[in-house]
Amino acid sequence: MEDLSTLLTLECPEHMKANVFTVNRAMFVCGYYGGLRGEELYELEYSKVSQDDYGFWFCFQRKKQRGPPELSTFLVPKGLAADVFNIYFSSVDDKKPFLWRAAHTQYG
Repeated sequence: MEDLSTLLTLECPEHMKANVFTVNRAMFVCGYYGGLRGEELYELEYSKVSQDDYGFWFCFQRKKQRGPPELSTFLVPKGLAADVFNIYFSSVDDKKPFLWRAAHTQYG
């Protein structure tokens, strides 16, 4: 967990745009806490994200399931990890249906 805290508090490298760094860090946090496959990460939706006293809750459909599709949820806990999302959500003005597509169209 110490390595994760170090990663979450890193400053943006000089060779990278701050906006891109924010998106990449938010995607990393989601992948880490959700144990997501790339396709699951890419298909996260704004409408399925909620926030409460514990942090941010993400609801999504797992890929490569046997049987009928089911929704899964994971928590990005309050603290450094949730702070990454507070920064990300405040930096993206155009809330498109999918979480990262707004960032990709805004930041290239």
